[in-house]
Amino acid sequence: MTDTLKMTFNLEDGKTTSISLASPKESITAEEVKPVMENIITKEAILVKGQKAVSIKDAVVRTVEEHKLF
Repeated sequence: MTDTLKMTFNLEDGKTTSISLASPKESITAEEVKPVMENIITKEAILVKGQKAVSIKDAVVRTVEEHKLF
């Protein structure tokens, strides 16, 4: 199985954008992720077609299970 942390932000224009990080630690919590996302917003580290990230939409850990066929 492969885990990915997906952090989604709301942009100034009402659209959203996401950052995905592969293989987050298994015990990652909202209390660890939220300050990172807030720092990204504060530092204006995301700019999509001139639009800044202005708030947090959500963060999820997505798990994908692969089954090798051959």
